[in-house]
Amino acid sequence: MWQETAHDSIAEALGLKGGAEDVKLKTRGQVMTYLSNRYLAGDVPMHAMRRILAKKRPDINKEIYVMLPKEEQPKHEYLLPEHGDPFKGKSPEDLYRQGTINIQTYDDMKYPERKAERERREKDYPTAERMYRCVACRGEDKANIKCMHCKKRICRECLARYFDTDGLDPFLTLHHRFCLRFGRPTRHLLPPIASL
Repeated sequence: MWQETAHDSIAEALGLKGGAEDVKLKTRGQVMTYLSNRYLAGDVPMHAMRRILAKKRPDINKEIYVMLPKEEQPKHEYLLPEHGDPFKGKSPEDLYRQGTINIQTYDDMKYPERKAERERREKDYPTAERMYRCVACRGEDKANIKCMHCKKRICRECLARYFDTDGLDPFLTLHHRFCLRFGRPTRHLLPPIASL
């Protein structure tokens, strides 16, 4: 039997191809028959047979794969070259209606200039956040620290000037002082300082 099928690929032997005629080594009995035929043909010596039979099924499959010549060993699908465009000859509308492609792929196929523009935008680094007007010193395009309660911003210089780090005048009062323009709160309105 092995002599007749000596040039069958490992994909057929291990059942990697579809179809009933290709599936040969799905069960342990089929694997043993295959190995015994290889032994009887003189392709596998006795010490190799003992070593192979002492292993579990996945390891036996690996050994069978290694036994075959390099040109008969199948490659994984991701290593094989692509066979052209799978959508060739079909309109984007038909492919979208069939559910083969999503709306983004449909748009890319229909408008390639938009696809090129989108890909160019995605390649660029994100731009830096724009600067805003400072709520404290009213300086244009210099503030980037956002208030915790509203959309107004304060610059670094004003933050260092008006708020200290020891907790007596916390950053939490930014909204009260500058955004609402109530000024500095009196001492009894400040939140209590937790002592450690």
